[in-house]
Amino acid sequence: MVFRIVAALSIAGLAGRLAYLRFRESTILGGAQAGSFSRTAYFRWLGRNALSLFGPSGWRSLQTLYAYCLTFHTTVLMKIVFSGLVWSSLFLALTGIGFAVFSPRGLFGIFLLLHVVAGGVFAVCLAIDVFLRAKEYNFALEVLAPGRRSFRSFLDSFSSPLHRSLLFWAFALAGFILVVTALFSMVPYFGLDTQLALVETHRWSALGAVLVAMIFFDAVLPRPQK
Repeated sequence: MVFRIVAALSIAGLAGRLAYLRFRESTILGGAQAGSFSRTAYFRWLGRNALSLFGPSGWRSLQTLYAYCLTFHTTVLMKIVFSGLVWSSLFLALTGIGFAVFSPRGLFGIFLLLHVVAGGVFAVCLAIDVFLRAKEYNFALEVLAPGRRSFRSFLDSFSSPLHRSLLFWAFALAGFILVVTALFSMVPYFGLDTQLALVETHRWSALGAVLVAMIFFDAVLPRPQK
């Protein structure tokens, strides 16, 4: 019950917060006026954009967005890895978090089987992605470089793009915990209490991965243009 409440509130709250920041950016670029940032204006903007996703234009926008994300990856291998990571993550989040929040029985049946298969795809793609992109997101060297060791410099280092590096490694860590807890829960070497602890750790790390992924993709997606 605690996980359901925390998961639902945190995901909804973060999604609302990120959407509000996008709303402010688009409103400012459009020429903000008195009342432009009101709650009514925000929900009107949110409803209009949410409804547009269910039409042909919304589908085209999602395709364009997906194609834009693929441009960050220059090789065929990285495009395949990125696609596998994105789609497996989406399926794992929808089935894992969805069943944990809305189903008192939890994940079961064919969805559990597909969840395990998607977990294997996620594990492989995450390992390859981290191996190939570790240098790209290596923020530690820049943070610890000479002349950047003051506390103020440390705080400044988390401006874009280095804060994306932090998000990348946070997602990689959460993904690693997800894979390890899933694998350990499948072997007959642990007692009931340990198995239950593994399941709980798996759930909370999954929630952390979802929240980090939401922030990361919001950071890399294009901002509203004038």
